Amino acid sequence: MKWGIHPSASDRLRAAGVPASQVMRTIGSAAASAGTHGTDGYVNGQPYSCATDLSARGMSDAEVCGLLERLGRLGIAGWYRNPGHDGWPSSEIRHMHVVFAGAKMKSSLRSQINDYHLGRNALAWGLLR
Repeated sequence: MKWGIHPSASDRLRAAGVPASQVMRTIGSAAASAGTHGTDGYVNGQPYSCATDLSARGMSDAEVCGLLERLGRLGIAGWYRNPGHDGWPSSEIRHMHVVFAGAKMKSSLRSQINDYHLGRNALAWGLLR
């Protein structure tokens, strides 16, 4: 689908109806992500990150939530990063942050998967409203 996505995650994103054009970020080192999108490992000599950001452009809130539910059933935890909601700063971009749970990952992403199961927003500051 895109460079930097684990092949199994790529298959599951496609199965959920996510086109490659919707993928905003895979591996990256933006200061704001605090290492979240750093490399987790290698498959067939290619690096991957279990964290991926997906665009929510042109999608209603209901469509975003429906996609996140489909991804959850496929082993991909996801959160709607809607500016000004659930602790996401109003100055940041609207998107979905998703984490593939089926591969080796850094401890910060394991913590996010744990947050997903606890109904938390996978941000340092807390619970979903």
